[in-house]
Amino acid sequence: MGGYVVGGLCILAGISLWGVAIFAFVSWVIFCFGTVVIGLLLLFFAPHLLLFPLALNVFGTGLIKLGVKIIDDHQLETRMSRLTAEADQAKKLRESEHHLRSELERLERELSLLELEERNSKKNSLDKETEELKVRLKKTEEILKSY
Repeated sequence: MGGYVVGGLCILAGISLWGVAIFAFVSWVIFCFGTVVIGLLLLFFAPHLLLFPLALNVFGTGLIKLGVKIIDDHQLETRMSRLTAEADQAKKLRESEHHLRSELERLERELSLLELEERNSKKNSLDKETEELKVRLKKTEEILKSY
């Protein structure tokens, strides 16, 4: 906000100097050529007095350009700070995405291990059941043989 105020004040000061220079130039022209004798004397012996308003125009133009530069620099700083904040936010998002991906991979590995354990436990229980059935079958065969 400060850059805009200072830049705006410089631009206003430059515009006011331009106004003063234009007023001085018009006044000189009216004064000098309103009375032909004074105008010709000034034109021949002191032409720099007629060019005095140009010096004010130079300062006015300098102040206007300075004000514009201050405003541009302030806008650039604002954009840079905004871009830096966005870059920091993007970096944090990438870090959190990386963390979430690694967590997802860990959970997938854990799930695959649990599924493997479940398959193994089912296989073991099936093996036990088949052994029990085999034992029962032998017993029934023995009973049948005994009859």
